[in-house]
Amino acid sequence: MKSMNIGESKNALNAAPQPVPAKKAEPKPQPKPINTINPNEKKIKALNQDLKKQEDVIEKLEREKGQVESEMAKPDVYGDFTKLSVCQQRFDKLASSLHEANMKWEKLMLEVDELEATS
Repeated sequence: MKSMNIGESKNALNAAPQPVPAKKAEPKPQPKPINTINPNEKKIKALNQDLKKQEDVIEKLEREKGQVESEMAKPDVYGDFTKLSVCQQRFDKLASSLHEANMKWEKLMLEVDELEATS
């Protein structure tokens, strides 16, 4: 054991205590709300996923329809009845599919609106 002389012992007694590091406050877990979940939430979530898929379909159909329109505008197509006829049939089919896709989207959107209104 190390012996201390009088000067050292006096300094040791007068030395300020070392500060204790403060503990970080841990966040308190938030209590879960008491059954405030919308009873139709799962159905609404599924419908919203269907809406997103339908929007992707609509975008694809619109893109294809635009490509066919551009093709029909080319002089070698609109000047050739056979080529124009093929493009027109494709255009008509895309326009019909696009109309059906838009109707399906509207139906899904109405269902979501109704479920959200009744919740």
